[in-house]
Amino acid sequence: MPKLKDGFKGERWIVLPSSVVKKIKEDEFGKELYITDIGYYPQAAFHFRQRIKEEARQYILIYCISGEGWFKLGKNTYTVTENQCFILPKNMEHSYGS
Repeated sequence: MPKLKDGFKGERWIVLPSSVVKKIKEDEFGKELYITDIGYYPQAAFHFRQRIKEEARQYILIYCISGEGWFKLGKNTYTVTENQCFILPKNMEHSYGS
């Protein structure tokens, strides 16, 4: 089965520059919760990502609009279906896909 990181039809994403993130981290209110990256992948068949602990420096929220996917934390694998979401913790090895 193919595994793709990106390049999906209709995908859109925004990544804040590190200079902007640095300013947010200095803000008394903003430093507690902020978004650094956001993406939309309406047709993400074969999407796959895997991160080792050192690469997982952020919390990741994924919402499944339609179809089906999965994520793995530790030795446990979980299925995600339409209208479900999950949050991957930072500093923890994980993988996910559709």
